[in-house]
Amino acid sequence: MDDSPNAPKSAPLKQVTIGRRGAAGVAVASLLSAGVGYVVLTVAARVLVPGTVNSVFVTFWSTLFACFGVLSGLSIETTRAVTVVSTADDATTTSSRPRVLAVGLAIGIVAAAVLAATALLWAPRLFPTNSLPLAGLVCLGVAAYAAHSTVIGALAGRHSWSTYSRLIAAESTVRLALVLAAAALGARVLGFAAGTAVAACTWVAVVAVSPRARSAAAMRADSTLPVFLRRIAAAALATGASALLLVGFPMLLSLTTSRADYAASLAAVIAISWTRAPLMIPLTAYQGVAVSHFVLHRDQGLRALLPVVRAVVLVGAVGAVLAYFVGPWIMVNVLGPTYVVSGALLAGLTGASAVLALLTLTGALCQALTMHRIFAAGWLTALAVAVAILILPLSLETRSILALSIGPSIGIVLHVRALLRAPVHPASAVSAR
Repeated sequence: MDDSPNAPKSAPLKQVTIGRRGAAGVAVASLLSAGVGYVVLTVAARVLVPGTVNSVFVTFWSTLFACFGVLSGLSIETTRAVTVVSTADDATTTSSRPRVLAVGLAIGIVAAAVLAATALLWAPRLFPTNSLPLAGLVCLGVAAYAAHSTVIGALAGRHSWSTYSRLIAAESTVRLALVLAAAALGARVLGFAAGTAVAACTWVAVVAVSPRARSAAAMRADSTLPVFLRRIAAAALATGASALLLVGFPMLLSLTTSRADYAASLAAVIAISWTRAPLMIPLTAYQGVAVSHFVLHRDQGLRALLPVVRAVVLVGAVGAVLAYFVGPWIMVNVLGPTYVVSGALLAGLTGASAVLALLTLTGALCQALTMHRIFAAGWLTALAVAVAILILPLSLETRSILALSIGPSIGIVLHVRALLRAPVHPASAVSAR
């Protein structure tokens, strides 16, 4: 299928989700995204005062990206809906079905308004300094990222992988440029936070200059607005739970740990973010590919997961070994002598990251098969178990490893049990772009 906006919606072509060129583009974009996260956290560790000041930025970063994770439910459901519409053999969309970008914009504005109205309840607890300005930046980022997530999902559903990759790369690049500019100008927490949040507006420029992005953003859903919203809500519940475990975990720690202990354990908190990125950021970038692939291969069920599961287990095992032996040296030499952690902690966190990656994959398959309730149930159960572990009277390091391993493992069991009982779905046909 042609990658132009006027390309036909369907054709009797082979069931290939993404070609080599598209896969390479997504890989580069995901690596760039992961690298930007590392650079921003490293620059913050070097520029901001260790302890209270940098811990505020780390918590802001965690909070903002946890919100972004909730909104990624928009991307997942939009990918599924647009894939179905794009591969239909007949005209399945009517004027009564909503345009996906309009829905995304509305959700972002409403979510930002709710956060703003309740800011006095949550901002002082998360941010000991600059509480309301940082809350305002969270609201701005949420409003912008809802639309970003929708456009990303629509591009994945149309298999416009080149534009999909460019948007991911552009957003990360803008974030890096703004944060580096803030550091060069001597800005502190607010400057770093502003650069991080404002980058979520990058989608506006991409849609303005790219016909493919505009075409994808103009797509309609495969259902009426009430049904589409219910499916988005289910996806958002699941991705919200996943976001709290993937990128929002430092925020959970800040809520379940005294401020003094949290600031004193900043090295361990940053280690959690560092061990998430190598596996989870690329996997998150490929999530649109995964959902689209699973939609096209619905007849395979769990078998569609096996190749990537083997790869995740292998990467996780190798990563844990490397983290044990060289991770502490990297932390001290890159971040500074204040950030000392043990190899055992880094290895345990890396292994837990692999478990989270597996839960992400089983969830993507549930979403592709429209098993929205079990998709959400697996992630919500994982989050509930993790929070229960976090309130135990154990060290921050022990609570972190146990919460990030046991909770997701139970979620995987729930997903797999449901998938084994799921009926076989017919496959769809679409070409790779």
